[in-house]
Amino acid sequence: MGVYQRHFRKKAAVALVTMISSALMSGVAFADDAMGSISGTAESPVILTNTGTIDNLNAQYDGTQGTYRFFYGMAVLSNAPGSAVNGTGDYGILTNNGKIFFHAKDIAARYGDQLKTVDDASKPYSAVMCRGMIACKYSTLTNNGTLQMAFDQGENSSAYFYHAMYGGANSTVNNYGDIIMTGEGSSGTNVRGMIADADVNNSGNVKVNNYGTIKVDVDRAQLVRPMATVAVENFLTNYGTIYARSNGTNYGMSRSIGTELINNGKITVIEDAKVERGKCYGNFTQLTAAALGMTADGGGGVNNYKMINNGLIDVKVTGQYAEATDPALGFEFNSPGNVRQNVIGTWIAENTGVIRHSSDVQPSAENNYIVRSAEIGINLLPGAGIASPVQAKLGNWATELRDFGTTKDFIQTRWVDADPNHEHPINVDFSETKFILRPSANYKAGTAYKVSADTLITDVNGETGSYTATGMDSVTFASEAPELVAVNAEKTGDGEYTVSLTPANDSETAKNLLNAMALFPVDFTRATMDRLDYELETNKNSKWFITPYYTKLNRSGGIGGKNYGYIGGSNWKFGKKLNGGIHLAYSLGNGDGNSSRASMKGVAGGVHMTYTPQADKNWIRGQITYMKNEGDLSRQQTMVGSGITLNGKRSAASNNIYAALTVGQKNTLSKVNSLSYEFGLSYLNMNNNAPITWDYFGAGLEGYTMGMDRYNAAYATLKGAWTHKFSPDGKNGQLRFSLGARARLSAKEMGMTAMQVKYNDTVREDPAQALIGLSYNRALGRDCRLNLGYQGILGKDAKNHGFFASFKAML
Repeated sequence: MGVYQRHFRKKAAVALVTMISSALMSGVAFADDAMGSISGTAESPVILTNTGTIDNLNAQYDGTQGTYRFFYGMAVLSNAPGSAVNGTGDYGILTNNGKIFFHAKDIAARYGDQLKTVDDASKPYSAVMCRGMIACKYSTLTNNGTLQMAFDQGENSSAYFYHAMYGGANSTVNNYGDIIMTGEGSSGTNVRGMIADADVNNSGNVKVNNYGTIKVDVDRAQLVRPMATVAVENFLTNYGTIYARSNGTNYGMSRSIGTELINNGKITVIEDAKVERGKCYGNFTQLTAAALGMTADGGGGVNNYKMINNGLIDVKVTGQYAEATDPALGFEFNSPGNVRQNVIGTWIAENTGVIRHSSDVQPSAENNYIVRSAEIGINLLPGAGIASPVQAKLGNWATELRDFGTTKDFIQTRWVDADPNHEHPINVDFSETKFILRPSANYKAGTAYKVSADTLITDVNGETGSYTATGMDSVTFASEAPELVAVNAEKTGDGEYTVSLTPANDSETAKNLLNAMALFPVDFTRATMDRLDYELETNKNSKWFITPYYTKLNRSGGIGGKNYGYIGGSNWKFGKKLNGGIHLAYSLGNGDGNSSRASMKGVAGGVHMTYTPQADKNWIRGQITYMKNEGDLSRQQTMVGSGITLNGKRSAASNNIYAALTVGQKNTLSKVNSLSYEFGLSYLNMNNNAPITWDYFGAGLEGYTMGMDRYNAAYATLKGAWTHKFSPDGKNGQLRFSLGARARLSAKEMGMTAMQVKYNDTVREDPAQALIGLSYNRALGRDCRLNLGYQGILGKDAKNHGFFASFKAML
């Protein structure tokens, strides 16, 4: 059960008795006459802290107010005349560190026969109201635990409301935990996760912040509002995750009058009409259905309303019972209805994040409605006279470049008999709009589209004169990721433009970005192949060998990586002049640079042969190796237009073939000194087919998807080595120093593609590199040797330092 702490001073004796009773709660619900008058003051607020579990049986309040049956988990209560909301008291500090859980099924079993239905309105109660945490003015509500409601009352026509957190004027409501509402629900299910709902004339300055998770997942509902307010000039901000799904009207964040809404997190809203919408008693009958990301009503004499999306809004209408008029809108603005004042003010909207909207509902044969799937919807509703136009003003707006005039999904306006003569049309102000553009998944670089008021705005009823647009001559265009994509905009008339996107080929930052992503698997593969070359060069006479190794790579531009693993193999004699064998390798690697990260692993196997015309004098060596790599590449990229970071993710995989042919000769200088020379040709083919897809709050921006081409590189290598034996037989140790160079013969290795067009730049790789080797080996026994060494591959751009230890069994 809940553990409560209360600290307040009251003069009334009944309040003191109630305080003591509450502190010693034993799980018995309060009766109506036990309420008393509990309300704090600025100097002595009521402090409630729950660290246990509160449910239907030990709710702080189980009683009636008017025609509602109420359950409170944690509440500051007052029965003072004229109290703002259902007897809620002021100056409360409520903290939930535990769990507050209501079962609608249990409540229905106890009170279901007292609830009004469509068939029987004679019952005493219209609805059940469950509130997890509630206080009125000057209060602080904090959830660090779980607030949960199971709508398991069954499909019936009784109304069930759930308000997880409920604050009043000058209050702060914070959720750091989980607010969860699930179940079958009913047509009368009403859900509000976090709400500021004080008396409109006595409210304001309420701050509602979600840092955690709000999840509403019910089959049937009348209304779902995860974050909402019916108060003037409040602030709702989402930093966490909001999910809302039902067959009713679903909002992500909503407000009635003059509240500022900001989404910095993720909002997913689904109008899922897989079951029919039913009926419920009185005003709870389901009339409309919708999936709305952020929505606001005008009126109330407030001049400005702000809705800002910096995160992800994903809205969808689906289901066999959905209708063509059910909207899926990222932003929605409603003019005042007949209960609001006729001073509308200006709606201000900005989007620097991602808005996704979709609907699989087709218009019926009886109407010509356009399915309402759009980034913005503006509705002019019936009102008691329209005194001024509906004003909508757009600031920075990030969106995909598309054929707006064909898709008709940017701004949709709708009239509902508010002003039949269109004396006060909806006005959209673009005077401060900067379109921050990104390519869509199927956008082809260079394709130009017309941008004008007529292409951006669509009246869904097909009426003319229903809207006006101003400020189109002031519109500007920018790229969301100028390092990747360039914007080309040409003004072709008054308020009319043609706009296209192309790869930013001339951007050095783009080349660095692409190189960082492409070079991780290339460097990983090359490091393994270089180690293999060295092992075959120095172990041609070994019966078997195994070499653990570690290499570290540094490139210009802050790109670096590490690679470690082992290479092993064996040799067999096929005659006096010919031997050969197999080799196997396993390697792991990770890298970083240009805000990119990589982790790779690979396995390799192949065969090699060595022909020696004159024993220990000269040789010809060849090898062919197959290598399979897989891993994950990721990159963070700050979008200049929004200042928000995109995360590019790629599950990398490649199938590689490496072949090499080398000729060499050894010259003996003395019993303990010798010089050898090698010249070789090698070829590496990497078949990469995994694209890089940018992720943004889970948005997965396909327009930024880039795939790597096949990597083909040929090399020529010239190397000399000096070997010194500390004894003629070498058992006391040998020191070997090698120096050489490797030249890249191929002119082009790998390109990148984006927006269905290949980038012209290539992967940056040094045309020539110096090769340095230093090793010391010593006999460990009659037929076994240990070799410790360093291998350096040094270029102008890349410097690879490798360290290894070889164990060899001699023939």
